[in-house]
Amino acid sequence: MATNEELRAIVMTAVPGRSLHGAVHPPAEQRRIFHHIGRLAAAIHRSASAQPGTGSTPPLGKWERHLVAARPHLAAGDEEFVRTMVAKAAGLPPLETGPTHGDFQLRNLRWDETTESLYVIDFERSEDGPAVRDFVRLIRLSCARWR
Repeated sequence: MATNEELRAIVMTAVPGRSLHGAVHPPAEQRRIFHHIGRLAAAIHRSASAQPGTGSTPPLGKWERHLVAARPHLAAGDEEFVRTMVAKAAGLPPLETGPTHGDFQLRNLRWDETTESLYVIDFERSEDGPAVRDFVRLIRLSCARWR
């Protein structure tokens, strides 16, 4: 890895494999890949000690906007359920924070089939935060894989 402060650039070694975004694998291989993804996420999240949560409870700022956008797709009672869960979440203590990737999704994961190795790229949004943030992004952007 090399850095250039004047250009504000970081150059890293290229990694092998292909992006998992749009890739199709047989179910057994897909499960194996997602187990690798979980282990890699855990390694990132455990790379430094978790710190006690500070500030407010879990971030709930955008829930109302998302609920309004989802309203045409909700069944009877869904909106009330969401409101109840948000109210419960507001009472939770702040989440512990630690290293997160910040953009943990299939397009930033490369799978080398020959060595069955997984690599993560694009650390531009890395910062301390709750580990669950990485999983929410992964699930949201690859929900078909979680069925």
